[in-house]
Amino acid sequence: MNNYSARLLNFFLLLASIALVILFLSLSKSLMVPLCWALVLSLMVLPVSRWFEKVVSNRALGVVLCIVLVFVFFLAILFLLSSQVVALTDEVPELNEKFGRYIADFRAYVEDRWNIPYGQQPEELQKQLSEFLRSGLGLASAAVFGTVRMIATIVTIPLFMFFMLNYRHRVVGFLERHYKKRNTSQVMGTMAKITDAFQGYLSGLMLETLIVAIMVYVALLILGIPHALLFGVFMAVMNLIPFIGVFIASTVAILYVFLIKDPIIYPIVTLFVLWGIQIVENNFVKPYVVGDQLHLNPFVIILVVLFGGMMWGASGMILFIPFLAALKIILHEIEPLEPWAYLLGDD
Repeated sequence: MNNYSARLLNFFLLLASIALVILFLSLSKSLMVPLCWALVLSLMVLPVSRWFEKVVSNRALGVVLCIVLVFVFFLAILFLLSSQVVALTDEVPELNEKFGRYIADFRAYVEDRWNIPYGQQPEELQKQLSEFLRSGLGLASAAVFGTVRMIATIVTIPLFMFFMLNYRHRVVGFLERHYKKRNTSQVMGTMAKITDAFQGYLSGLMLETLIVAIMVYVALLILGIPHALLFGVFMAVMNLIPFIGVFIASTVAILYVFLIKDPIIYPIVTLFVLWGIQIVENNFVKPYVVGDQLHLNPFVIILVVLFGGMMWGASGMILFIPFLAALKIILHEIEPLEPWAYLLGDD
């Protein structure tokens, strides 16, 4: 086999491997999504777990206390937000009626401005747009309730977290036994880099999320917008999805303000306020709180976010980014694959 044939074969093997990975990610979504969330959360709370283990002098008990504390915190937030979701759902009929009035006013404007008689305009326009608003808000509330129920009932994530935290020494022992004296220090160093990158990125991201939620909540509260806490948390969580999330969250918030506040100045002010918060977050909060922990190419991040959304939905959009950073660290440590790490990075 000549050199050209060998390269061609390697290329097709690479394509086949990528196709198998994509197929595996798609078919194993129900298992891999909670497993990956458990891994991410385990790395994030690892310092807390170590503190509990030191206090109670028992690893298993310390891990259980840490997991219970984390999930009580998350469930308390979900319970607090669920009441606001119920109140927002009760407003759907009123929002739909107001939306219909705006459409009627728009049709009257079209008649006056372009001399198109009201009766000749599409009869179904108002009906279709109103139905779109009703169904859209209904689907949104159903999705929120479905997510709350799923998170409240699922037991696999804390179960996976317990085993990952309680038996993490097994991973270290496995690596030491597998590599023995051959490249053990390099492998352990790579694992330490991945762990540090995960913990630094995730802890900074959680702090950034908290700061954004507080800023949006205070701003909407000052403007007198109902459900300010719900929209603050919604925008902060959507901000975890790079580039796309903040646009979607801002559009939803501005549309809601447009429907509940009569003066047009309110949605305009809301737009500039959210824009200002985004500027502060990108130029002051993110550089100092999160920093450039992952050193990933922005174009690669966009592709990974889109691919993650195709594979695992919102979970994929969030989870694929730190896992790509881990892959970049591994590629950087393997000399023949180091050019790929350079391609993925921005350092």
